[in-house]
Amino acid sequence: MSNNFGKTWWGEQWLHALSNIDYENRLARGSSYAKKGSVIKIDIKENRISAKVAGSRPTPYKVDIILPPFFDPQLSEFIQKLAKRPTVISKLLNRELDPEVLAIAEEMGLKVFPKQWTDFKMQCSCPDWAVPCKHLAAVVYKMSAEIDNNPFLVFDLHNVNLVAELNKLGIFVNQKNTEIPKITDLYFDDKKKKATNYDNEHAYKKLSFSKLSPIHEPLTALLSDFPAFYHGTGNFKEKYSVKIKKIVKNAQKVVQGKISLENLFLKASLQEQNINHHARNQITINEAYKSKVFVNDTQFSFLDFLRQISQINSSKTFDYQPSTASLHTVLHFSVHLLANGAIVPQIVQLQNKEFAIRWLPAMLSKDVRFLVEKLQDMLPPDVFQWEDKAKLKEINKGLALNLLSLFLTEIIAILEEYPSDDLFVNLFFSKRNYAFKQPGEEGLSGGVMAWLQKYYITQGNYKPQIVVQELTNDDFMLSLNIKDNKDGIFSLKDILTKNKFDKNRYEILQSLMQLSSFIEGLDNYINTEGKKEIVMDNGTFTPFLMQMIPAIQLLDIDILLPKSLQEILKPKPSIKIKKKPEGKTFLKLAQLFDFDWQIAIGDNLMDEAEFKKLLKKSDGLIKYKSRYIYVNQQELEKIYKHFSSTKELSAFEILRAALSGEYLGTQIGLTDEVRDMIAELTNFKEVELPKAINAQLRPYQHRGYSWMYR
Repeated sequence: MSNNFGKTWWGEQWLHALSNIDYENRLARGSSYAKKGSVIKIDIKENRISAKVAGSRPTPYKVDIILPPFFDPQLSEFIQKLAKRPTVISKLLNRELDPEVLAIAEEMGLKVFPKQWTDFKMQCSCPDWAVPCKHLAAVVYKMSAEIDNNPFLVFDLHNVNLVAELNKLGIFVNQKNTEIPKITDLYFDDKKKKATNYDNEHAYKKLSFSKLSPIHEPLTALLSDFPAFYHGTGNFKEKYSVKIKKIVKNAQKVVQGKISLENLFLKASLQEQNINHHARNQITINEAYKSKVFVNDTQFSFLDFLRQISQINSSKTFDYQPSTASLHTVLHFSVHLLANGAIVPQIVQLQNKEFAIRWLPAMLSKDVRFLVEKLQDMLPPDVFQWEDKAKLKEINKGLALNLLSLFLTEIIAILEEYPSDDLFVNLFFSKRNYAFKQPGEEGLSGGVMAWLQKYYITQGNYKPQIVVQELTNDDFMLSLNIKDNKDGIFSLKDILTKNKFDKNRYEILQSLMQLSSFIEGLDNYINTEGKKEIVMDNGTFTPFLMQMIPAIQLLDIDILLPKSLQEILKPKPSIKIKKKPEGKTFLKLAQLFDFDWQIAIGDNLMDEAEFKKLLKKSDGLIKYKSRYIYVNQQELEKIYKHFSSTKELSAFEILRAALSGEYLGTQIGLTDEVRDMIAELTNFKEVELPKAINAQLRPYQHRGYSWMYR
């Protein structure tokens, strides 16, 4: 089997059609044919695949593959059983096939996937007597790419329209939510009235980017490895991560003042400055997602415009027109977003049926959302226009978001120094469009959308909320609510059981299933309509709390924790200072003190023996008074290593800790005897100066005299 095909478990199952073949060389050559584009046409009609494959002769060979259709009563029973598994249907809408489908189908006597090549009827017009020949194998390989990215196709090939069959049972499944958004739908709101009350002074407001922090690494971590749409060599996620880090690094150089903003756009042609104090700017974009900028009546490429506007000093924008000032802010905002990796990709469909990747501000971040909302009020309504056959139309939907998206997408393409022969690297980072029309490619655009879908889980009409409840015996229970933008909050159990949610249930579940990999037991909860509660013991809940909850919070999902879990205590090394028996004089104060190693937990200290006794209670979270402690093996080793390697503190280090009240940033302990000594040392009354002193002492000199006099 080829490593370039069968990227998912269901894609691999499909390739079992090439199992038990005596002529293995046919598979290698078939894989080669599939990769080099010899399959020039694939048509699917009901349960028949008709294809044309280029071979050694001038006329392409005709290939036919027929799969056995499913019939009643087995089909009806299969659909009815499937209807009782909402998670299976919801995952399908996310282009994921749950393995439970196979178990249900086999129980009904239905063979969803082939076990060997004889499970299909295959025919090729080539003279090769072997079945399957390399041409048949090439088509099977190409079909695996489609199936990887669209598992609904598995059922279509058995002459089953799964959505239609489910709708017959009153299960409202709408594939519209899985469609790639059209760029015009993102740009225009026909119901929105034209803005008439814009205040030019708004364009000169300033945004503060100080609250933005780097989030590119956790955002990338949300994406799955080896995405199904990518049939190049290696892991596309790794290539994606390398590109993102490079973009962040380049933008950080600007933000940190290591290079000028203008240096990002050195590719631009050198021209005299056209953006003067009186210049008005307007950005246009057309149906092919190609942009240009008009400075008064002079047309510029986006790159040349960026070079010019980047030369304007931020403190001088008040001297320019509102369009210049506001677009200058958009540019700086974009660079700060890039420097923090606060960006996410989105696949969109253009009017010419091609697909493009555009980059958006990471609206998962509350700080980013706040700034985008501020920018919205600053932009002149006519600054961004849609060009359609020489006619201009004002872009009136999400103006700030869409304009930032264009700047981000253009800058990322500019920063991509070297052209790539990798289709998807170009799609993501070079602003290249692609139609996905070749055989085996139709499902790839949907595969890209599915890969990125976690970034948009809270962007729709419904937003999940997770509630954690502390039970007895160190157990924890999770419940889920759904926030409806219009009607308030409902429990997931109500969503699953009440008739009023019938039409929207699967729209909600489709988004919710993005959390399936984070929350153990979520599938069972949904499939049992909330009867099987999500209860986790300490061992299961600890990794959920420490690893999964931070990832879920990054998705902008609210998590309500009990007070005991809102701040987890972590042990830190500390000391308790005591007085040496022989110490008697303040003149050698540093030599008066000794210490014992302690472990600090919040505001409490305990010795090593007491701490080890506490650890025996649990391997994960440990209940301590009304709060919880979390310590992993790595942190334990770090504490014990600190004790063993540091050994003794110097007299000066002990004195410094005694006077400051902390050791390595952690609160220390003092015996009553030491506390009294410190108080005696630091508390004193001001002594009147001798009358013979003919000088005006400063306050600190007077205090020093009083202390010495004592």
